[in-house]
Amino acid sequence: MQGSVIGERYVVVALFEPIAVGTLFSRKDWPAHVTLASNFITDVSVDDVVLAVRRVCAQIEPIVLQFDGEALFGRNHDVPVRLVRSAGRNLSRRMRPVGV
Repeated sequence: MQGSVIGERYVVVALFEPIAVGTLFSRKDWPAHVTLASNFITDVSVDDVVLAVRRVCAQIEPIVLQFDGEALFGRNHDVPVRLVRSAGRNLSRRMRPVGV
């Protein structure tokens, strides 16, 4: 499609352990994390995404996690994960009003 803007794909996660900026890993080898906003596409800059996440997180209470089962993720359903019970805080939905 000529003239269309596809945008960049993002995911927002909370890592259990810090990693260095620029660390690369395969989709199958993600470090331990909780996904806060899953796979979204936007044409705003990465700086604007970071700003939006910071604005939203500054407005909400800390998230208390409860694990609730296991599943297999990934294209081949071969990536074991532990599921987290939703706390009713949808970061993706909350980022829309701030431009993401």
